[in-house]
Amino acid sequence: MPRMPGAEWRPLPVNHTKGGNRPRVQITHIIVGTLMGADSWFRNPDARVSSHFGVGRDGRVLQWVDTADTAWANRSANSYSVSVENEGTTGDALTAAQLQANARILEWAGRTHSIALRVNDSVSGSGLSYHSMDPSWGVTACPGSRIIAQRAEIVRRAQALRGGSPTPPEDDMPRRTLYGTTDYERRVPPGQWTSLNFNRRHDGSRWTEKEAEPSFVFGPCYYSASVAVRVKGLQRGQEFQIRVAHFRQLADGGYENVGGMPIHSPVHDGGSGHFVYTWNGFISASRKGRVRAQVMHHGKDPVTVDYARAESLYWPA
Repeated sequence: MPRMPGAEWRPLPVNHTKGGNRPRVQITHIIVGTLMGADSWFRNPDARVSSHFGVGRDGRVLQWVDTADTAWANRSANSYSVSVENEGTTGDALTAAQLQANARILEWAGRTHSIALRVNDSVSGSGLSYHSMDPSWGVTACPGSRIIAQRAEIVRRAQALRGGSPTPPEDDMPRRTLYGTTDYERRVPPGQWTSLNFNRRHDGSRWTEKEAEPSFVFGPCYYSASVAVRVKGLQRGQEFQIRVAHFRQLADGGYENVGGMPIHSPVHDGGSGHFVYTWNGFISASRKGRVRAQVMHHGKDPVTVDYARAESLYWPA
């Protein structure tokens, strides 16, 4: 019976299914409340929800459901996942104790169920995933962008536990950058990628004006990026695309594009539209590159981006 050593065993009498689970992903959640509040709710027959594990902000780990059994946390992923609820609310980052506890669960789940010790963003893959990764897992904002960005650190700690290496320091929380635009219109011609410029930066307390700059993540680092844009002049059925792209500095001081990331490509009903794109990535030390947000469309006439905002959480590599 797969029960994790060191976790406090608090079996649920309801809200799960015996057997039927073949885990290949560990899915990260946020409780939007307290650990013991979740414990109480999962015991209510009307809740119709549960999780395998819960992690308190102090690192306390509860196990509610045997991982060979099916917890009711992830809709279509229930039959192939280990679910981990974390105490806190949307917008929180995990504490250092929670990072370490999640790494312990991942390392154990990797040995017990062959879950890969890596960040996973594919429904068909294996590794450390998150609840809002796919709509079929539940239409939700859980666990929030800050925790999504911390998955690389959880994996790093799990790998250290697996290899017997010293536990990483507990002050390695991600840095944050936030860029935006004001009084800004960016003309986007059809059929070509256009980089967005940002002329405002948030320093943690207020916005400050800056020289227009297209880059908003600077390597080497691991990062999680979120880009939001507002577009005018779209035609009905027009495809509008967003991506982030890595650029490398050249000897002459210029930059070359060294690759775009997967593209968000919605089709619009026409008029004005608001689009959001998220991506987790890595810039190697050898490239010393930077990340830019780019848009493209496939209409006949130019469109205009009149607002853009880019946020990143990053760990220097």
